[in-house]
Amino acid sequence: MSKVVCSMDDSDFKKKMGELRKMSRNPETWIKALEAGAHVIEGAAKVNVEQNFSEHSTGNLGNSIHVEVVSPTEVHVGSNAIHARIRELGGWIKPVFAKLLHWVDPDTGEHHTAKAVYQPPNSYLRKAVDESQGAIQDAIEAVIKKEIEDNLK
Repeated sequence: MSKVVCSMDDSDFKKKMGELRKMSRNPETWIKALEAGAHVIEGAAKVNVEQNFSEHSTGNLGNSIHVEVVSPTEVHVGSNAIHARIRELGGWIKPVFAKLLHWVDPDTGEHHTAKAVYQPPNSYLRKAVDESQGAIQDAIEAVIKKEIEDNLK
């Protein structure tokens, strides 16, 4: 049977617990923790973009993925690139200012036109979240652990 021994006297213990309670109410702690998890997602999403779209990519989508702190309990990871949503979720691409879409096949040099083109979904962001659950949790836990240790010193 194991025994836990506390070397702090009762008043010291109460003081440390009070400090921990203050820390838990400190929004900066939670922001740092959520941000750490979000940066794991950001990195994994950038890797996914590089692996899935790099053949003819300009790098715009990967470079545009970023973390945005919205509140102490909410962070967003995403992209403001115009084609980010269609790459992630798929959908129909239709011309806005012309009658037809036009593109040149980079491999053959052939010109193509169409009234609409379907882009199948190719998740890079959701996939990053799903495949990084352990690393996200580890990053969040590391920040919280460090904050607790720093506050107990």
